Amino acid sequence: MSQADWKLRAATSTLAVATTMAESGQSDSTPHIKPHPAPLLHATRQLALEPARCWYVGDDLRDVQAAHAAGMRAVAVEYGYLGTGSAPRDWNAHAVIAHPMELIAHL
Repeated sequence: MSQADWKLRAATSTLAVATTMAESGQSDSTPHIKPHPAPLLHATRQLALEPARCWYVGDDLRDVQAAHAAGMRAVAVEYGYLGTGSAPRDWNAHAVIAHPMELIAHL
């Protein structure tokens, strides 16, 4: 679980917001890695959720690409790993947040 996941859990538990987070959707859960959608789709199957009803929060362009490919809404964060290259605001995400608490406004 990434640092962003821990921050999000802390933020949502503070606000008493119910969340479902898939720890099983990591890149080693399938033979494919992001930006391939397989790891994300694996997580939705594990949780019995429709991808269109999911938000994927990521700190790398590959996360946003994987979310789009999986049919999920993508949220880019301006903290965490951030990869190299372009800024999160240039990744074509549905939303960009600078702090985990900002996600609540998009739910």
